[in-house]
Amino acid sequence: MRCVICKEEVRTNIDEHVDSHLSVSQNEILEYFKTLAAPFRVSLYKITCVNVKKGEILFSLENAKLFIGFAERCYQIPWEECCEWLALHEKAHIRLRGLYSPPNVNPNIISNVEDYYIEEYMMPREYRRVYEAHAKLIVEIRKMARLPIIMALRDIDARIYYYLTFATWYAYNVISLNDVNLGPHEVKFIERAAGIMRELKSPNELSTTISLINEHLACLISFLPPW
Repeated sequence: MRCVICKEEVRTNIDEHVDSHLSVSQNEILEYFKTLAAPFRVSLYKITCVNVKKGEILFSLENAKLFIGFAERCYQIPWEECCEWLALHEKAHIRLRGLYSPPNVNPNIISNVEDYYIEEYMMPREYRRVYEAHAKLIVEIRKMARLPIIMALRDIDARIYYYLTFATWYAYNVISLNDVNLGPHEVKFIERAAGIMRELKSPNELSTTISLINEHLACLISFLPPW
């Protein structure tokens, strides 16, 4: 397995290898994140996200370590700044639900539209570089792991997440279409979805934006062959 941080081939334990890139222990990361996440409860999980109904932040320590190692080495971003962005972003998802009620559509559409709104209107500008580093990390992982991605995209939820993350990053000018290794139908959807997101100005428009993207996504999926 190749390390996305140093690009070297790793023939030992990948988790231990990632730890070797860190300037901080995993316990320090977890405790700092819990402090930042207050007053919301933090539980360990396979990915970092939120349980809106419970008002709980789910935190992936493994993903956080990989992100911190990548951000420190490639962008000279302090680990504390990475934790701050992660916590503030997830807290914003919970607080957004007090401002609107999302339509009943695939949750990946909701979370990505909320991601755009949070980064554009709710996050302090000094965290822009952290958000960009996080997006660049995922793009690099996708470039390095093409076969597992193709296998994962046989699942419709995985495909929706894959397309919409690209659309969100493109809407926020973090990536260019040269970073998107997809066919013309998918690229067209990404451009259209990004354009819809960029028109979003207030929480009152979130539901309409989500519904519009859902309509375009349904059309895209119906025209695409199975992987």
